[in-house]
Amino acid sequence: MNKIKTLLSFIVLAVTLPLGAQSFHESLFLSNYRLGYRYNPAIQSDTDFISIGEFTNYAANNVGASAFLFPRNGELVTGLHPDVFIYDFMTPLKTINAFQDHLNYSIFAYGFRAGESFHTVELSARGMSGMSVPKEFFRFLKLGGEGLFPLGGTRMQGKLFAELAYGYSRKIGDQLTLGARAKLLVGLYSADFNIRQFDLQVNGESYHAETDAQLDLTSHAAKLVTNEDGYLQLLKWRTRDRWVLPSGAGLAVDLGFLWEPAEGLKISASVTDLGGLFWYYGNAGNSAGSYTFTGLSLGGYEDLNFQGLLTQAKELGEQLLNAASFKADNRRIVFDALPFQVNAGIRYSMPFYRALSVGVTGNYSAFQGLPYWEGRFVTAVNPLNWLDLCGSIGYGTYGLTWGAALQFRVLRFRVHAGIQDGFGGTIPYTSIPLEANGKTLVIGLTYDI
Repeated sequence: MNKIKTLLSFIVLAVTLPLGAQSFHESLFLSNYRLGYRYNPAIQSDTDFISIGEFTNYAANNVGASAFLFPRNGELVTGLHPDVFIYDFMTPLKTINAFQDHLNYSIFAYGFRAGESFHTVELSARGMSGMSVPKEFFRFLKLGGEGLFPLGGTRMQGKLFAELAYGYSRKIGDQLTLGARAKLLVGLYSADFNIRQFDLQVNGESYHAETDAQLDLTSHAAKLVTNEDGYLQLLKWRTRDRWVLPSGAGLAVDLGFLWEPAEGLKISASVTDLGGLFWYYGNAGNSAGSYTFTGLSLGGYEDLNFQGLLTQAKELGEQLLNAASFKADNRRIVFDALPFQVNAGIRYSMPFYRALSVGVTGNYSAFQGLPYWEGRFVTAVNPLNWLDLCGSIGYGTYGLTWGAALQFRVLRFRVHAGIQDGFGGTIPYTSIPLEANGKTLVIGLTYDI
Protein backbone atom coordinates (compact mmCIF):
# COMPACT_ATOMS: atom_id res chain seq x y z
CA MET A 1 0.00 0.00 0.00
CA ASN A 2 2.87 2.39 0.75
CA LYS A 3 4.14 2.23 -2.82
CA ILE A 4 0.71 3.21 -4.11
CA LYS A 5 0.33 6.04 -1.62
CA THR A 6 3.69 7.54 -2.52
CA LEU A 7 2.83 7.22 -6.18
CA LEU A 8 -0.58 8.79 -5.65
CA SER A 9 0.98 11.66 -3.73
CA PHE A 10 2.82 12.77 -6.86
CA ILE A 11 -0.19 12.32 -9.15
CA VAL A 12 -2.49 14.14 -6.75
CA LEU A 13 0.09 16.96 -6.51
CA ALA A 14 0.06 17.28 -10.29
CA VAL A 15 -3.72 17.10 -10.51
CA THR A 16 -4.72 19.35 -7.63
CA LEU A 17 -2.37 22.22 -8.40
CA PRO A 18 -4.61 24.83 -10.07
CA LEU A 19 -3.19 24.25 -13.44
CA GLY A 20 -3.58 26.63 -21.07
CA ALA A 21 -6.54 28.47 -19.81
CA GLN A 22 -9.86 29.48 -21.29
CA SER A 23 -9.66 32.59 -23.47
CA PHE A 24 -10.80 35.93 -22.08
CA HIS A 25 -13.74 36.47 -24.45
CA GLU A 26 -14.23 40.08 -23.40
CA SER A 27 -10.94 40.76 -25.22
CA LEU A 28 -12.88 41.84 -28.29
CA PHE A 29 -15.03 44.32 -26.33
CA LEU A 30 -12.69 46.09 -23.90
CA SER A 31 -11.60 48.98 -26.09
CA ASN A 32 -8.13 49.51 -24.63
CA TYR A 33 -7.27 45.96 -23.57
CA ARG A 34 -3.61 45.42 -24.45
CA LEU A 35 -3.48 41.60 -24.35
CA GLY A 36 -6.27 40.91 -26.83
CA TYR A 37 -3.75 39.09 -29.05
CA ARG A 38 -4.03 36.12 -26.68
CA TYR A 39 -7.68 35.71 -27.72
CA ASN A 40 -7.00 36.50 -31.37
CA PRO A 41 -3.42 37.16 -32.56
CA ALA A 42 -4.81 39.61 -35.14
CA ILE A 43 -5.99 42.06 -32.44
CA GLN A 44 -3.51 44.95 -32.23
CA SER A 45 -2.94 47.39 -29.41
CA ASP A 46 -3.05 51.08 -30.33
CA THR A 47 0.17 51.74 -28.42
CA ASP A 48 3.35 50.00 -27.29
CA PHE A 49 3.04 48.37 -23.88
CA ILE A 50 4.59 46.14 -21.23
CA SER A 51 2.51 43.57 -19.37
CA ILE A 52 3.62 43.21 -15.77
CA GLY A 53 1.57 40.05 -15.32
CA GLU A 54 -1.81 38.47 -16.03
CA PHE A 55 -3.34 35.57 -14.12
CA THR A 56 -6.03 33.44 -15.80
CA ASN A 57 -7.67 30.42 -14.17
CA TYR A 58 -10.30 28.23 -15.82
CA ALA A 59 -12.11 25.41 -14.03
CA ALA A 60 -14.96 23.21 -15.24
CA ASN A 61 -16.90 20.16 -14.09
CA ASN A 62 -19.65 18.25 -15.90
CA VAL A 63 -21.37 17.15 -12.67
CA GLY A 64 -21.85 19.18 -9.48
CA ALA A 65 -21.96 18.31 -5.79
CA SER A 66 -25.77 18.45 -5.81
CA ALA A 67 -25.75 15.14 -7.71
CA PHE A 68 -24.28 13.45 -4.63
CA LEU A 69 -26.35 15.14 -1.89
CA PHE A 70 -29.90 14.26 -0.85
CA PRO A 71 -32.25 15.59 1.87
CA ARG A 72 -33.37 12.77 4.17
CA ASN A 73 -35.09 13.04 7.58
CA GLY A 74 -34.20 16.69 8.07
CA GLU A 75 -30.51 16.34 7.16
CA LEU A 76 -28.39 16.37 4.03
CA VAL A 77 -26.78 13.02 3.27
CA THR A 78 -24.76 11.56 0.41
CA GLY A 79 -25.99 8.94 -2.02
CA LEU A 80 -24.30 6.24 0.09
CA HIS A 81 -26.94 6.57 2.82
CA PRO A 82 -29.25 3.49 2.96
CA ASP A 83 -32.33 5.72 2.70
CA VAL A 84 -31.19 6.87 -0.77
CA PHE A 85 -32.28 4.43 -3.47
CA ILE A 86 -29.67 3.36 -5.99
CA TYR A 87 -31.78 4.75 -8.87
CA ASP A 88 -31.96 8.19 -7.25
CA PHE A 89 -28.20 8.17 -6.67
CA MET A 90 -27.14 7.02 -10.14
CA THR A 91 -29.59 8.99 -12.31
CA PRO A 92 -27.95 12.47 -11.95
CA LEU A 93 -24.45 11.10 -12.61
CA LYS A 94 -22.79 11.15 -16.03
CA THR A 95 -21.35 8.08 -17.73
CA ILE A 96 -17.96 9.73 -17.15
CA ASN A 97 -17.84 12.36 -14.35
CA ALA A 98 -15.01 14.79 -14.95
CA PHE A 99 -13.41 18.07 -13.94
CA GLN A 100 -10.56 20.16 -15.28
CA ASP A 101 -8.54 23.07 -13.99
CA HIS A 102 -6.24 25.28 -16.08
CA LEU A 103 -3.85 28.08 -15.21
CA ASN A 104 -2.01 30.57 -17.36
CA TYR A 105 0.29 33.09 -15.71
CA SER A 106 1.74 35.63 -18.12
CA ILE A 107 4.99 36.57 -16.40
CA PHE A 108 6.03 39.26 -18.86
CA ALA A 109 4.90 40.54 -22.24
CA TYR A 110 6.08 43.31 -24.54
CA GLY A 111 4.19 44.66 -27.55
CA PHE A 112 5.37 47.24 -30.06
CA ARG A 113 4.25 48.66 -33.38
CA ALA A 114 6.30 48.88 -36.58
CA GLY A 115 4.31 50.54 -39.33
CA GLU A 116 1.25 48.42 -40.17
CA SER A 117 2.65 45.53 -38.16
CA PHE A 118 2.49 44.77 -34.45
CA HIS A 119 4.87 42.46 -32.59
CA THR A 120 4.50 40.76 -29.20
CA VAL A 121 6.89 38.72 -27.09
CA GLU A 122 5.61 36.87 -24.02
CA LEU A 123 6.86 34.49 -21.33
CA SER A 124 4.24 32.44 -19.50
CA ALA A 125 3.92 29.58 -17.03
CA ARG A 126 1.07 27.26 -17.91
CA GLY A 127 -0.47 24.14 -16.57
CA MET A 128 -3.55 21.98 -16.79
CA SER A 129 -5.00 19.16 -14.79
CA GLY A 130 -8.06 16.94 -14.84
CA MET A 131 -9.74 13.86 -13.47
CA SER A 132 -12.48 11.60 -14.80
CA VAL A 133 -14.35 8.87 -12.92
CA PRO A 134 -16.98 6.51 -14.43
CA LYS A 135 -20.49 6.22 -12.99
CA GLU A 136 -19.80 2.56 -12.19
CA PHE A 137 -17.23 3.64 -9.61
CA PHE A 138 -19.99 5.16 -7.46
CA ARG A 139 -22.29 2.18 -8.07
CA PHE A 140 -19.57 -0.03 -6.62
CA LEU A 141 -19.23 2.31 -3.62
CA LYS A 142 -22.98 2.17 -3.12
CA LEU A 143 -23.63 -1.54 -3.61
CA GLY A 144 -20.41 -3.41 -2.96
CA GLY A 145 -21.67 -6.98 -2.81
CA GLU A 146 -21.33 -9.22 -5.82
CA GLY A 147 -21.41 -8.57 -9.53
CA LEU A 148 -19.42 -7.10 -12.40
CA PHE A 149 -18.32 -3.46 -12.18
CA PRO A 150 -16.65 -2.00 -15.32
CA LEU A 151 -14.46 0.76 -13.88
CA GLY A 152 -12.63 1.71 -17.09
CA GLY A 153 -12.55 5.39 -17.96
CA THR A 154 -10.80 6.52 -14.79
CA ARG A 155 -8.04 9.02 -15.48
CA MET A 156 -5.92 11.53 -13.58
CA GLN A 157 -3.64 13.93 -15.44
CA GLY A 158 -1.58 17.00 -14.66
CA LYS A 159 1.19 18.92 -16.37
CA LEU A 160 3.19 22.11 -15.95
CA PHE A 161 5.21 23.84 -18.68
CA ALA A 162 6.73 27.15 -19.69
CA GLU A 163 5.81 29.01 -22.88
CA LEU A 164 7.85 31.55 -24.86
CA ALA A 165 5.72 33.10 -27.61
CA TYR A 166 6.31 35.54 -30.46
CA GLY A 167 3.30 37.13 -32.15
CA TYR A 168 3.03 39.05 -35.39
CA SER A 169 0.02 40.78 -36.93
CA ARG A 170 -0.32 43.03 -39.96
CA LYS A 171 -3.07 45.12 -41.49
CA ILE A 172 -3.89 44.20 -45.10
CA GLY A 173 -5.56 47.22 -46.63
CA ASP A 174 -8.10 49.15 -44.60
CA GLN A 175 -10.34 46.27 -43.50
CA LEU A 176 -8.38 43.10 -42.80
CA THR A 177 -5.77 42.22 -40.18
CA LEU A 178 -4.05 38.83 -40.05
CA GLY A 179 -2.15 37.50 -37.06
CA ALA A 180 -0.19 34.50 -35.82
CA ARG A 181 1.77 33.48 -32.73
CA ALA A 182 4.50 30.84 -32.55
CA LYS A 183 5.06 29.20 -29.16
CA LEU A 184 8.04 27.32 -27.83
CA LEU A 185 6.93 24.97 -25.02
CA VAL A 186 9.26 23.57 -22.35
CA GLY A 187 7.80 20.81 -20.17
CA LEU A 188 8.64 20.76 -16.46
CA TYR A 189 6.59 17.83 -15.18
CA SER A 190 3.71 15.64 -16.21
CA ALA A 191 1.72 12.84 -14.57
CA ASP A 192 -0.86 10.76 -16.41
CA PHE A 193 -2.66 7.75 -14.96
CA ASN A 194 -5.12 6.24 -17.46
CA ILE A 195 -7.29 3.18 -16.73
CA ARG A 196 -8.71 2.15 -20.07
CA GLN A 197 -10.14 -1.10 -18.67
CA PHE A 198 -10.72 -2.33 -15.12
CA ASP A 199 -13.50 -4.93 -15.12
CA LEU A 200 -13.90 -5.91 -11.49
CA GLN A 201 -15.74 -9.17 -10.77
CA VAL A 202 -16.78 -9.43 -7.11
CA ASN A 203 -17.58 -12.82 -5.61
CA GLY A 204 -17.81 -12.69 -1.83
CA GLU A 205 -14.37 -11.86 -0.49
CA SER A 206 -12.69 -12.67 -3.79
CA TYR A 207 -12.02 -10.04 -6.46
CA HIS A 208 -10.96 -10.65 -10.03
CA ALA A 209 -9.90 -7.82 -12.33
CA GLU A 210 -9.21 -7.62 -16.05
CA THR A 211 -7.00 -4.56 -16.49
CA ASP A 212 -5.54 -2.37 -19.19
CA ALA A 213 -3.93 0.70 -17.63
CA GLN A 214 -1.04 3.03 -18.33
CA LEU A 215 1.02 5.14 -15.95
CA ASP A 216 3.35 7.92 -17.15
CA LEU A 217 5.34 10.06 -14.75
CA THR A 218 7.73 12.71 -16.06
CA SER A 219 9.98 14.65 -13.70
CA HIS A 220 13.68 14.79 -13.03
CA ALA A 221 12.79 15.11 -9.34
CA ALA A 222 11.09 11.70 -9.09
CA LYS A 223 12.12 8.16 -9.98
CA LEU A 224 10.01 5.02 -9.78
CA VAL A 225 12.08 2.05 -8.61
CA THR A 226 11.30 -1.46 -9.87
CA ASN A 227 11.65 -4.80 -8.09
CA GLU A 228 13.57 -7.78 -9.40
CA ASP A 229 10.63 -8.78 -11.60
CA GLY A 230 10.45 -5.39 -13.32
CA TYR A 231 7.32 -4.10 -11.55
CA LEU A 232 7.12 -0.53 -10.28
CA GLN A 233 7.62 -0.66 -6.54
CA LEU A 234 8.20 2.73 -4.92
CA LEU A 235 8.72 6.41 -5.63
CA LYS A 236 12.14 7.88 -4.91
CA TRP A 237 12.52 11.66 -4.60
CA ARG A 238 15.64 13.39 -5.80
CA THR A 239 17.07 16.81 -5.00
CA ARG A 240 14.62 19.70 -5.20
CA ASP A 241 16.54 21.65 -7.81
CA ARG A 242 15.69 18.94 -10.34
CA TRP A 243 12.12 20.27 -10.53
CA VAL A 244 13.27 23.02 -12.91
CA LEU A 245 15.03 20.68 -15.36
CA PRO A 246 13.13 20.32 -18.66
CA SER A 247 11.42 16.99 -19.23
CA GLY A 248 9.54 17.81 -22.41
CA ALA A 249 9.52 20.17 -25.39
CA GLY A 250 7.09 21.19 -28.10
CA LEU A 251 5.61 23.81 -30.39
CA ALA A 252 2.19 25.40 -30.85
CA VAL A 253 0.65 28.18 -32.95
CA ASP A 254 -2.28 30.61 -32.76
CA LEU A 255 -3.92 31.88 -35.95
CA GLY A 256 -6.56 34.55 -36.44
CA PHE A 257 -8.05 37.35 -38.49
CA LEU A 258 -9.94 40.56 -37.74
CA TRP A 259 -12.21 41.95 -40.47
CA GLU A 260 -13.76 45.43 -40.35
CA PRO A 261 -16.08 45.55 -43.39
CA ALA A 262 -17.88 48.71 -42.23
CA GLU A 263 -17.34 51.53 -39.77
CA GLY A 264 -17.94 50.29 -36.23
CA LEU A 265 -18.22 46.60 -37.24
CA LYS A 266 -15.56 44.04 -36.30
CA ILE A 267 -15.65 40.32 -37.10
CA SER A 268 -13.09 38.16 -35.29
CA ALA A 269 -12.12 34.49 -35.64
CA SER A 270 -9.17 32.56 -34.23
CA VAL A 271 -7.88 29.15 -33.29
CA THR A 272 -5.35 28.86 -30.47
CA ASP A 273 -3.00 26.22 -29.08
CA LEU A 274 -2.57 24.10 -32.20
CA GLY A 275 0.30 21.83 -31.20
CA GLY A 276 1.64 20.01 -28.17
CA LEU A 277 4.62 18.64 -26.29
CA PHE A 278 6.84 15.61 -26.62
CA TRP A 279 7.34 14.38 -23.05
CA TYR A 280 10.29 12.29 -21.97
CA TYR A 281 8.71 9.65 -19.76
CA GLY A 282 11.52 8.36 -17.57
CA ASN A 283 8.89 6.52 -15.51
CA ALA A 284 6.25 4.49 -17.32
CA GLY A 285 4.32 1.36 -16.51
CA ASN A 286 1.65 -0.90 -17.91
CA SER A 287 -0.93 -3.03 -16.13
CA ALA A 288 -2.47 -5.55 -18.51
CA GLY A 289 -3.92 -8.96 -17.78
CA SER A 290 -5.89 -10.75 -15.07
CA TYR A 291 -5.40 -10.28 -11.33
CA THR A 292 -7.09 -11.96 -8.38
CA PHE A 293 -6.88 -10.48 -4.91
CA THR A 294 -8.67 -10.26 -1.56
CA GLY A 295 -8.97 -7.82 1.30
CA LEU A 296 -10.85 -4.99 -0.42
CA SER A 297 -12.83 -3.01 2.13
CA LEU A 298 -15.60 -0.46 1.58
CA GLY A 299 -16.41 2.36 3.95
CA GLY A 300 -19.83 2.75 5.50
CA TYR A 301 -22.06 5.79 5.45
CA GLU A 302 -20.86 7.25 8.73
CA ASP A 303 -19.53 10.31 6.94
CA LEU A 304 -22.70 11.75 5.47
CA ASN A 305 -21.22 14.96 4.08
CA PHE A 306 -19.73 15.51 0.66
CA GLN A 307 -16.17 15.48 1.96
CA GLY A 308 -16.80 12.08 3.52
CA LEU A 309 -17.86 10.72 0.14
CA LEU A 310 -14.69 12.06 -1.45
CA THR A 311 -12.59 10.44 1.28
CA GLN A 312 -14.23 7.05 0.72
CA ALA A 313 -13.77 7.32 -3.03
CA LYS A 314 -10.07 8.14 -2.56
CA GLU A 315 -9.55 5.19 -0.20
CA LEU A 316 -11.24 2.81 -2.62
CA GLY A 317 -9.12 4.16 -5.46
CA GLU A 318 -5.94 3.46 -3.48
CA GLN A 319 -7.02 -0.13 -2.89
CA LEU A 320 -7.87 -0.73 -6.52
CA LEU A 321 -4.55 0.76 -7.62
CA ASN A 322 -2.76 -1.49 -5.17
CA ALA A 323 -4.46 -4.49 -6.79
CA ALA A 324 -3.02 -3.68 -10.23
CA SER A 325 0.63 -4.52 -10.83
CA PHE A 326 2.39 -2.01 -13.09
CA LYS A 327 5.30 -3.37 -15.04
CA ALA A 328 8.00 -0.93 -16.13
CA ASP A 329 7.63 0.24 -19.72
CA ASN A 330 10.64 1.25 -21.78
CA ARG A 331 8.72 3.97 -23.66
CA ARG A 332 10.56 7.25 -23.49
CA ILE A 333 8.79 9.79 -25.71
CA VAL A 334 5.07 10.49 -25.82
CA PHE A 335 3.29 13.27 -27.72
CA ASP A 336 0.62 15.16 -25.78
CA ALA A 337 -1.54 17.59 -27.76
CA LEU A 338 -2.70 20.83 -26.15
CA PRO A 339 -6.46 21.41 -25.89
CA PHE A 340 -7.05 23.77 -28.81
CA GLN A 341 -9.77 26.43 -28.81
CA VAL A 342 -11.85 27.95 -31.59
CA ASN A 343 -13.10 31.50 -30.95
CA ALA A 344 -15.42 33.75 -32.97
CA GLY A 345 -17.03 37.10 -32.28
CA ILE A 346 -18.83 40.08 -33.80
CA ARG A 347 -18.73 43.58 -32.31
CA TYR A 348 -20.76 46.57 -33.47
CA SER A 349 -20.28 50.08 -32.10
CA MET A 350 -23.47 52.11 -32.13
CA PRO A 351 -23.36 54.97 -34.67
CA PHE A 352 -25.19 57.35 -32.32
CA TYR A 353 -22.72 56.61 -29.46
CA ARG A 354 -19.48 54.90 -30.46
CA ALA A 355 -18.58 54.24 -26.84
CA LEU A 356 -21.47 51.72 -26.67
CA SER A 357 -20.97 48.33 -28.34
CA VAL A 358 -23.01 45.15 -28.66
CA GLY A 359 -22.15 41.79 -30.13
CA VAL A 360 -21.93 38.03 -29.83
CA THR A 361 -19.14 35.55 -29.12
CA GLY A 362 -18.82 31.81 -29.42
CA ASN A 363 -16.14 29.27 -28.63
CA TYR A 364 -15.35 25.57 -28.51
CA SER A 365 -12.63 23.80 -26.52
CA ALA A 366 -11.89 20.31 -25.24
CA PHE A 367 -9.61 18.76 -22.64
CA GLN A 368 -9.40 15.17 -21.42
CA GLY A 369 -12.80 14.11 -22.67
CA LEU A 370 -14.56 17.20 -21.33
CA PRO A 371 -15.61 19.31 -24.37
CA TYR A 372 -17.05 22.76 -23.82
CA TRP A 373 -18.96 25.15 -26.09
CA GLU A 374 -20.88 28.34 -25.47
CA GLY A 375 -22.39 31.41 -27.11
CA ARG A 376 -22.80 34.85 -25.49
CA PHE A 377 -24.54 38.16 -26.09
CA VAL A 378 -22.22 40.99 -25.00
CA THR A 379 -22.71 44.65 -24.18
CA ALA A 380 -19.76 47.00 -23.56
CA VAL A 381 -19.40 50.68 -22.78
CA ASN A 382 -16.37 52.95 -22.70
CA PRO A 383 -17.88 56.08 -21.07
CA LEU A 384 -14.51 57.64 -20.18
CA ASN A 385 -11.10 57.30 -21.74
CA TRP A 386 -9.86 55.68 -18.52
CA LEU A 387 -12.76 53.25 -17.95
CA ASP A 388 -14.15 50.21 -19.83
CA LEU A 389 -17.09 48.06 -18.67
CA CYS A 390 -18.45 44.88 -20.19
CA GLY A 391 -21.21 42.37 -19.42
CA SER A 392 -22.44 39.19 -21.10
CA ILE A 393 -25.01 36.42 -20.81
CA GLY A 394 -25.24 33.23 -22.79
CA TYR A 395 -25.77 29.50 -22.95
CA GLY A 396 -23.33 26.62 -23.22
CA THR A 397 -22.52 23.04 -22.34
CA TYR A 398 -23.47 23.58 -18.68
CA GLY A 399 -26.52 25.77 -19.22
CA LEU A 400 -26.87 29.51 -18.63
CA THR A 401 -23.68 31.47 -18.13
CA TRP A 402 -22.76 35.09 -17.50
CA GLY A 403 -19.68 37.30 -17.53
CA ALA A 404 -18.46 40.71 -16.43
CA ALA A 405 -15.23 42.64 -16.96
CA LEU A 406 -13.75 46.04 -16.31
CA GLN A 407 -10.61 47.97 -17.09
CA PHE A 408 -9.43 51.27 -15.70
CA ARG A 409 -6.37 53.45 -16.21
CA VAL A 410 -4.25 55.21 -13.59
CA LEU A 411 -1.53 57.30 -15.24
CA ARG A 412 -0.01 54.85 -17.75
CA PHE A 413 -1.03 51.75 -15.81
CA ARG A 414 -4.07 49.73 -16.86
CA VAL A 415 -5.71 47.22 -14.53
CA HIS A 416 -8.16 44.71 -15.97
CA ALA A 417 -10.25 41.99 -14.33
CA GLY A 418 -13.02 39.67 -15.43
CA ILE A 419 -15.14 36.70 -14.45
CA GLN A 420 -17.15 34.24 -16.50
CA ASP A 421 -19.31 31.83 -14.54
CA GLY A 422 -22.35 29.59 -14.58
CA PHE A 423 -25.35 29.57 -12.29
CA GLY A 424 -25.94 27.29 -9.32
CA GLY A 425 -23.64 28.46 -6.53
CA THR A 426 -21.19 26.49 -4.40
CA ILE A 427 -21.18 24.58 -1.13
CA PRO A 428 -20.96 27.25 1.61
CA TYR A 429 -17.41 28.14 2.70
CA THR A 430 -15.93 26.07 -0.15
CA SER A 431 -15.33 26.47 -3.87
CA ILE A 432 -17.09 23.18 -4.71
CA PRO A 433 -19.82 23.95 -7.30
CA LEU A 434 -23.31 22.58 -6.72
CA GLU A 435 -24.05 22.26 -10.44
CA ALA A 436 -22.10 21.48 -13.60
CA ASN A 437 -20.15 24.63 -14.21
CA GLY A 438 -17.38 26.42 -16.06
CA LYS A 439 -15.64 29.42 -14.50
CA THR A 440 -12.91 31.76 -15.74
CA LEU A 441 -11.12 34.35 -13.60
CA VAL A 442 -8.76 36.95 -15.09
CA ILE A 443 -6.74 39.76 -13.52
CA GLY A 444 -3.79 41.65 -14.99
CA LEU A 445 -1.74 44.83 -15.15
CA THR A 446 -0.15 46.58 -18.16
CA TYR A 447 1.91 49.75 -18.66
CA ASP A 448 1.66 51.92 -21.77
CA ILE A 449 5.03 52.97 -23.10
